Amino acid sequence: MENLVHRIIFATDFSACSFKAFEYALAWANFFEAQLTIVHVVRNYASLDIEEAIVYVNIEEQIQGSRERLEKTVSWGKAYAPNIHSELLLGIPADQVCQFAQDNQGDLIIMGAHGWSGLDRVLMGSVAERVICQAPCPVLIIPAREDRSFDWVDLPETMKIEMPSVTAGHLLLPIDFSDCSLAAFEYGTRLAKSCDMSVSLFHVVEPLSYSLDFNLAHPIEDKQLRHKVEARLSELTGVLKKEDLRADYRLADKPAVDAILEGIHTTEANLVVMGTHGRRGFSRLVMGSITAGVLRRSSAPILTVKSPKFHHEGSHHA
Repeated sequence: MENLVHRIIFATDFSACSFKAFEYALAWANFFEAQLTIVHVVRNYASLDIEEAIVYVNIEEQIQGSRERLEKTVSWGKAYAPNIHSELLLGIPADQVCQFAQDNQGDLIIMGAHGWSGLDRVLMGSVAERVICQAPCPVLIIPAREDRSFDWVDLPETMKIEMPSVTAGHLLLPIDFSDCSLAAFEYGTRLAKSCDMSVSLFHVVEPLSYSLDFNLAHPIEDKQLRHKVEARLSELTGVLKKEDLRADYRLADKPAVDAILEGIHTTEANLVVMGTHGRRGFSRLVMGSITAGVLRRSSAPILTVKSPKFHHEGSHHA
């Protein structure tokens, strides 16, 4: 089977959370023999009403410090991913990361879930969520539940890297039969086959719409819907089994985010592959999305896939 991943973009803010994501980036680059580019973005505050000289000095200091950290990061990674490079960018982190992935035909972006926090997180949503919305390729987000605090520049040159296993895990694949979730199903199938992972398809049965008198629709209709859903899930599970994958399917009858988080726990999934519409604008900020809700609370890495899928697939391997 052709490699699913050829070029990985690892976006870092040099936080403890980001270091955990770095270990995943090395593991994926090592397994897929992929090119790994470490990207750090220095924020450009030129648009703010601040004395120009102060802004210039601050940015120059950040650039110098970031270069030192990038050099050290590359030196750590060479033993695990020989084809490793770094890029220092200037601007808005999410925009720059996605543009770099677009310009360099990245197959996968990897980053920590809580990078570049602060006021921007409150006003705009996390950088991870913005990258998911804008990215031209799948995005792997690594959650951090550790309270470690350190500066990468202070870490030893012989820092021990603990790469997680990429193979023989369990993949949870939430699916609602939309185009984006079917794209995630295809990507997840190929990934599971490449990595010898078992798969659980997961569907949330949403309550039928309420009538004007706020009584639920007739139970028979609900039963018919469930039957159709199970038939479709059984069909898709059969597709997975024909690919020689260990697969099953599960249904849940609770709010989608809570159901998926519970599914991660009960299946002991160490990876979740989800489709995302990548919506932006007012509705995205007010309503959020199931993917964003899972992302903020998940204990397992989340890999998001948009439709149309695999934007760069085949474009640089002809």
